[in-house]
Amino acid sequence: SDCKVIYRQDRETEHCELCGFCIEELDHHCAWSSKCIGKGNMNFFKAFLFMTVSLVVYLFAGGMFAMAAN
Repeated sequence: SDCKVIYRQDRETEHCELCGFCIEELDHHCAWSSKCIGKGNMNFFKAFLFMTVSLVVYLFAGGMFAMAAN
């Protein structure tokens, strides 16, 4: 493999072509964070998604209330 860093290579490790690293239990390479999402940061990614969706819902609801008040 042409990985820059290989800590442990097994069946659960996949190479990311975008960043050039092998990631344990690779899910995908996130375009928003420019990071690979895998075993080591999946919980942080889920928290990021939850907070992003929460913010969008909050802003949408706030906009609807502001429009209704006018």
